[in-house]
Amino acid sequence: MLSRMAEIKVRWLSYLLAFGWGCLIVGLLWSENIQTTHRIYDPSEFSLTLFWTILVPFIPVFLMVAGHEAWRRVCPLSALMQLPRRLGIQWMKKSFNTKNGKIERRIRLIDKDSWLAQNFWLVQFSLLFVGVCCRALWIGNEPFLLALFFLGLISLAIICGYLFGGKTWCHYFCPMAPVQKFYSEPGGLLESHFYDANTRTPKSMCRSAGGNEDVSTCVGCKAYCPDIDLEKQYWQELNVKGRKWATYGLIGLVIGFYENALFLQVLESLLPSSYQSVTVAWSWLVVPLILGLSVVVANIIARTFEAITKALLNQYGSFNPVVIQHNFYCVTTFITFNVFYFYSTQNLLLFFSAEVVSFLLFALTIISTLWLVKSWLRNPEEYRRESLMKSLIRQLRTLPIDFSNLLEGRKLEELKADEVYILAKTLPNISKEQKANVYRETLKDMLEQGGITSVESLTVLADVRTNLGLSEEEHHSIILSLGVEDASLLDVDRQRNQQRQAGFQSFKPLAERWLLQQTDSDVSLSALMSSESFEKEMNRLRSLYAVDEHDYQAWLVDIAGTNNPIRNYNQNLLKRIEHEVNQLRSLERMEEAGHLTPIIVLIHALSMRIFSLMNEYIKNCLSLDIQSEQQSMLQDLHFSVSGFLQARLEFHELEDVLPDLLRADENFRQYLLTKRASTPHKPLDLVCLLSQIEVSSLLQSLSQDPDPYVSFYAHLALSEGKPTEQLADFYERYASHEFITAAKQQAEHPETHGEREVHFFVSVGGQPEELFRTSLPATMGASSLASLSIASSELLPMHAHFYEHKGQVWVCADSSAAKIFLGRRRIKRETAITSEQPITMGEQKNVRLRWQFGESRASKDYKRLPISLTDRLAWLLTFDLFKNLDLPALARLAQLSEVRAYAIGATLCQEGEHSHELYLLYKGELQAQLKTEQGMQPVARIKAGQPVGELGTITGSVRASDVAALDDVMVIVLDAQRFNQLLSHDAVTCKKLLGTVATRLQQVLHDQHQMPTR
Repeated sequence: MLSRMAEIKVRWLSYLLAFGWGCLIVGLLWSENIQTTHRIYDPSEFSLTLFWTILVPFIPVFLMVAGHEAWRRVCPLSALMQLPRRLGIQWMKKSFNTKNGKIERRIRLIDKDSWLAQNFWLVQFSLLFVGVCCRALWIGNEPFLLALFFLGLISLAIICGYLFGGKTWCHYFCPMAPVQKFYSEPGGLLESHFYDANTRTPKSMCRSAGGNEDVSTCVGCKAYCPDIDLEKQYWQELNVKGRKWATYGLIGLVIGFYENALFLQVLESLLPSSYQSVTVAWSWLVVPLILGLSVVVANIIARTFEAITKALLNQYGSFNPVVIQHNFYCVTTFITFNVFYFYSTQNLLLFFSAEVVSFLLFALTIISTLWLVKSWLRNPEEYRRESLMKSLIRQLRTLPIDFSNLLEGRKLEELKADEVYILAKTLPNISKEQKANVYRETLKDMLEQGGITSVESLTVLADVRTNLGLSEEEHHSIILSLGVEDASLLDVDRQRNQQRQAGFQSFKPLAERWLLQQTDSDVSLSALMSSESFEKEMNRLRSLYAVDEHDYQAWLVDIAGTNNPIRNYNQNLLKRIEHEVNQLRSLERMEEAGHLTPIIVLIHALSMRIFSLMNEYIKNCLSLDIQSEQQSMLQDLHFSVSGFLQARLEFHELEDVLPDLLRADENFRQYLLTKRASTPHKPLDLVCLLSQIEVSSLLQSLSQDPDPYVSFYAHLALSEGKPTEQLADFYERYASHEFITAAKQQAEHPETHGEREVHFFVSVGGQPEELFRTSLPATMGASSLASLSIASSELLPMHAHFYEHKGQVWVCADSSAAKIFLGRRRIKRETAITSEQPITMGEQKNVRLRWQFGESRASKDYKRLPISLTDRLAWLLTFDLFKNLDLPALARLAQLSEVRAYAIGATLCQEGEHSHELYLLYKGELQAQLKTEQGMQPVARIKAGQPVGELGTITGSVRASDVAALDDVMVIVLDAQRFNQLLSHDAVTCKKLLGTVATRLQQVLHDQHQMPTR
């Protein structure tokens, strides 16, 4: 139920429950009479009633419905137990490694052969028995004693978490574990299947929050862990020592607890009056005896019925003892559940009517019946078939078959276990060798995972072998070949040691991820593995996950040989690059078909992403030790992206977008340098245009991209500029994203440009007012990208939006968290404000703002154009100055920009004035001219796609010439002060822009040097 929920969310939920538990303990300790309007109540008594009447009865039904994984992930006691590990203060035992002569530190685990590991059912049920006795005698009616009991339980769990690794407390000590197992095994009503869970962090496995997905932190504290595969653990431990005693004894414990008062009354009536005064003292001895006798009697009755049933079944035919035992457990749990609620719901009559309680009992009976039916139908053979299904599907995918046509549109993952087996049996046009290979890889997969042993494989895979038409002799032949390939696969003892394997499986991906993060083109993998930092990090991970020397040395040999993590990672990286290139080709066909603005942005985004992935791929290649392997992988890359490079290098300098290529194979580099396109860019593969279905499918795929900019522009392309429910959901998901929020506000309040400036007078904390001159619409906030950038911690990055409508100025809050006040009234939606109404902002109303219309702009010779923010970003892509910037940097520039239209003859800037604006000519033609004695003399013509004043903007120098419009022009204007402010806060953008400017300056100087002299 919760297996797919991110660890960070579940962890907050578990800590919230732990906090609620702490509040309950405080309530139990708070004993005083509090007078209210209607009655007098004691918080301790109220907390006691709340716990026993509401919280305790809720647990069994929650376990039966939500299942093991939900309880295990949110259990507050489990969260508190893991605090020492999460705080990094867990106790480590020291051991001397005779091979390397070093003292190593390892977390402590319960040995699988120890007495505790063999008798944990008896230990946990005994602790549960003690807890029930304590409730009956002391803590049931004493709030203070119950609070002490809780504090002691929490302390023991934390101490256990400090001394032992993993979930040792949950597996071996927790008194609630038997109850949890009774009602959640082999699975709750909403329990997810093990094969539906995330493969890296299945079910409720110990995990930590990662980047894109959670990372396993399993240390193998239990051989068959229910947190990895609950049903596998259930079938493996069905007859483990103590389980039958605890399962049958629970119903006796429930009846004995609720009826012990009756037994005491009978005992008291039988005693002489002279002995009745010591009945209370006797109850300390009598109550445990009554509960113990109830457990014994329940076991005798249940075992008798079980023996009779087996004898009858044996008389009339054969039976599976495992299935019969499972069925008895299911029936026993069903009876225990209903008996418990028959008694416990009687207390609810104090709060609800008899009809409500009867309806509640009926609902609980329905729930338990549904659980009984679901559990009854499960058996170990069905589980094994399902456990094989995932491996079999993975191998079927390797066959050259179009399953979408064969299955009439259904996916392999949607098939049930029986359907997968039938499919394997009826595969068309598949050779005997291919079927044998499918069986071989499925068998190997199961052996590697530890799901079966080589001895068990003959029986477990019988159905798969039959459906694929293979004999037992062929099975034995495959087993022998696997043993030659890897002898450990046939090592039964090693397979069964899943504690060690679980810890190693957690260690392996983290160690390989660290290797990839440390990969550098100047340092080879062998040099990295011999470094001190590598040894230090590996020792840390080995200590954390209890990885033994044998597994560690085998892993070192593996990664240095055929299973090199860099090589494997690059193979996956190459597949992703090819996928991105194919998407880019489709986008270019869409551009040719007339899909413009969003598609242009998506093409640029995917191009920059491909360059980034290529750089990573090349860097990894250079870290490999074998030169021939480097060249082979570089040739694979060239084969996949040569067409893309030839088309895109017209716009990008090779050294700018692929800096790591300078140190790569010289032949490959020279080949790319000589293949630059000499003709204008043409989209790739424009043989045919995409159909409308293909366009929609591609954009739908890109709309789910993890990059918010790519996803945003894909949504815009899908919606074709019209509000849609899908786009509204996207806006809500990225409500904190500055660019997307600004685009949303602009879409809701289209720009209407008047001919007047607006003067805003802002005072922060009573300081003198600061004047801001701007045109509407405008934003105000703490971000440097806001039109009115106010340095106040009380403001959000984009706090408020101002726009003009029908001659009035309107204000609206950026989000529900933004606090804007008009007098004492808080503004929550669009509100018209007048110049006589100052507004205040922030928690303390510390920011004061008033405004007035400024001078008329009718005398100006330009007009601001209402070009949307999303379109302005796309327009910036037409300028070489920004060709190497990624979308976040372009988005910041777009937010700083405005678009102006100048009529023919208009002057944009004059010689000698300060360079307070950067102009980007988008349409039309400009002319730079100097004043001479003969008048204005042309110096140069500036065509669309060229900037004006970029060097002056960066250096702060004055204009070197006048610039006038030769025809009607459109320019994108960036304010120099805010542009430089952006560069000062964005080192990456600054470096890229300065590199582009330097390249352009070198080109200008080169052109001037090549010009013939008169």
